[in-house]
Amino acid sequence: MGNRLASNCVEISNDPSSLSKPGFWAVVNTFEGEWICARFATVVNAPLPAMPWQGITTPWQSSQSKSTYEDNVRLIKEKIADGDIYQVNLCRILSTDCDQSLQGLAVNLQSKNPAPFASYLKLDGLEIASASPELFLEKKGAQIKSTPIKGTAKTDSFGEKDRAENVMIVDLMRNDFGVICEPG
Repeated sequence: MGNRLASNCVEISNDPSSLSKPGFWAVVNTFEGEWICARFATVVNAPLPAMPWQGITTPWQSSQSKSTYEDNVRLIKEKIADGDIYQVNLCRILSTDCDQSLQGLAVNLQSKNPAPFASYLKLDGLEIASASPELFLEKKGAQIKSTPIKGTAKTDSFGEKDRAENVMIVDLMRNDFGVICEPG
């Protein structure tokens, strides 16, 4: 997490209002909408310790079959044509069994793709290795900041797709901030 090593987890909460407590927090919002907020007592400036990574050898499983994905694309096209929606990010989840720590993957990612906001998080029942180039959310004191990548081009060079993506991310951030912030 930005060359910071956090340890000694003192609190795990599923309530975003917990973030009002002081301390260093790692926050996860799952695909299903569950909040996992972990507060750490010890934070030092240090790189993630090296650990071997053997790679994945087991087959990957998709959350959608090819026909389900194609059906969803057709439905999305209909909804766009009807004016119900203007943009969709159709995703699928790829999963596989992994019997090794993702810390080795995180170290490998950071050495080969030094993304500015790469991170690694391990809690009981949860392990995440990320190579993100963007800082999605940051909270310092009473201020929350979002710096997503979308919409970073000069406004006069925006095309229709760029404008739609920019509006979408602003709506998303407004929604996310609305869960944990007071308007105004």
